[in-house]
Parts: sequence; C-alpha cells; structure tokens
Amino acid sequence: MDSHIWIKNSTLVQPRFTNEDSYQYNSPIDSGSRILFAGCSITANVGLPTSPDGGWSDLLVDRLKHEMDIASANNCSISGGSTFEIISNIFRFFINYGNPDIIFLLLPPVQRESNSYAKDIEGCKAIDYNIFLILDSYCKDNGIELIASTWDFYIDGVTSWFVDYNNNDEANNLLKSFKSFFFVDKDKFSQDVFEASGHGLISLEGEDKHPSLPVHVGYSNMFYTEWSGRLK
Repeated sequence: MDSHIWIKNSTLVQPRFTNEDSYQYNSPIDSGSRILFAGCSITANVGLPTSPDGGWSDLLVDRLKHEMDIASANNCSISGGSTFEIISNIFRFFINYGNPDIIFLLLPPVQRESNSYAKDIEGCKAIDYNIFLILDSYCKDNGIELIASTWDFYIDGVTSWFVDYNNNDEANNLLKSFKSFFFVDKDKFSQDVFEASGHGLISLEGEDKHPSLPVHVGYSNMFYTEWSGRLK
C-alpha cells in the first residue's frame, strides 16, 4: 500500500473536492479493506506540524494494519466543512472512486450548518439528521461499515479550549439512534490524551488553534475501541 494521499486542505467551505486535479487516489494494489476517512479540519490534520499527513487517521491505520489487511486508505475531509458538506463530499468520493469497505467519520458541531444552510438550531438538526440518514442507509445497502462520531464533546481542560460548552452535545443527542454512530467514553479519552501528552508536558493546542497530536491519539483510540468492539 502506498503512503496516504490527501485532498488539499482548503479555507473554502464547499461540498466538493477543493482541487480535484491535485487529488491522487490511493488505488488498492493489494487485497484487503479499502478505508476512507472523512471529517473537517481536524481529520484533515490542520494544526499538526506534519500536516497534511499524520493525525488520528494515520495513527489508526498504523494500528489496524497489524490486525487486518489494508488495500488503501484515503481521506476526503474538508477544512471548515459542515456535516452536510462532509457527507456530500463522501458521496462525491463514491462517484469518482467507488465504495470503500470502511468509513471512519468524525463530525463537527451541528451548529456549523448555520454558516450557510440553516437559520436556527432546529434547521441545523434537520439538515444533519437527514444527510446522516442518507449516508447510513447507503452504507447498509452497500455493505459499507460506517463508524461515526463527533469531536463536539466538552471535557474541562481537555477539549474545553476548542469545544463550546453551550453546544449541549447536540450532535451526540441528534444521532444517538443510529447504530453506526457512537458516543465517546470521556473518561477514557481524557486518560488517553493525558498519557499521550506526557502527563501534561505537551500542550494540547497545536497550530491555528487546532488540537495537537495528543488529542489525535485520543480520537484514534476511540475509533479503534469502537471498531474492535463491533468485531465481537
């Protein structure tokens, strides 16, 4: 398997590839699972010194490859994207490159839809619920394992510097009825981040006010735990 190929990060907020000509698909050259990562700037690794490489997706692939055969790993994240835009881009990926076997999806706050598409929180929730329902149904019908969560959870001293307390877990509450969506174990996440930071020696804030690597370790671990739990 070749090294990971990433869509160029963008400051634009549009439900499409930023620059499709610059995107080189990581073609499956071996037998094994085709993995797709999707999300916003966090999953695009903004704020990390290794950006656009590295981050929780790289950490997760490095861990999974010891337990499964991986044919390809691609990332179609959009910096600044809302859930509607991120999932729209996933479908564009399907059209251009075919269906993956597994999708790891890290969603932003529901409130982000108000930037372009909704006037109030109820409108935001309606958009996000329905677009997620479409993706969830498509994955079920096509045998795709969808593993989704959100980074919009408040933990004092861990995520409190970039997650708004007033968001009230809207994404978690909205999507909790879907089996493809899971809640993070906040205690375990906090412990994983604390240990990865050298027990507080490494700052949790990276460049551009985005999470640093220890927080990405937390995201990687929570997706790994959910993936491994579904195998039982």
